[in-house]
Amino acid sequence: MNTPVTKSAPLAEVIEKIIASHLETTDKNSITNLYQKVIDHTQYGALRVVIEHCNGNRSQAAKIMGISRESLRIYLTKYFGSQYNKVTKKTL
Repeated sequence: MNTPVTKSAPLAEVIEKIIASHLETTDKNSITNLYQKVIDHTQYGALRVVIEHCNGNRSQAAKIMGISRESLRIYLTKYFGSQYNKVTKKTL
């Protein structure tokens, strides 16, 4: 079951602060596609941290992330390219 995102959720607070800081320090005219950038950077970071936490165990990482192993494979390919099979704690 998905945990609802609330204003008091610590992760949401951190993300809000990072986005606010980015908006404050970036020229308004150069900001484009912010939503997709946030999603991509969040997915990339989550993959790195969870794979490291699981010592490269993809089944365990997929379970923690709440996605299928196939989805995890797709994301690893997206963010780490053809080297996704070699993604382990040591290569991140």
